Amino acid sequence: MASQGSLTLVSGVVAFKSDEGISSLAAVNAAIVGLAQTLALELSPVRVNVVSPGIIDTPARAGMPEQDRRAFYQNIAQQLPVQKVGVAEEVAQGILFLMDNTFTTGTVLHVDGGHRLV
Repeated sequence: MASQGSLTLVSGVVAFKSDEGISSLAAVNAAIVGLAQTLALELSPVRVNVVSPGIIDTPARAGMPEQDRRAFYQNIAQQLPVQKVGVAEEVAQGILFLMDNTFTTGTVLHVDGGHRLV
């Protein structure tokens, strides 16, 4: 990797917002954040950052019945400050930002529609 390179890891909102039944996922996501922040120091000047998505409409939930999936996303959207569920392109834009910005390292970019706030 070039000395001015960049690593962007992906965590998730559950590292910052607790909920029942997701303790393992929360621990893994929080560990990714800790790893990235430590690597930002250890690998310097290589930049290391994290994108932390919220609920994103992706094929990961394609196994749900369509009606249930729509209801799930609608329920989440109503709870979020932005009143919508994210899409993969929005997460990709966050990743590209972190890769492109040469003055950002050890940072968590929340692409979650404000999910961690509610």
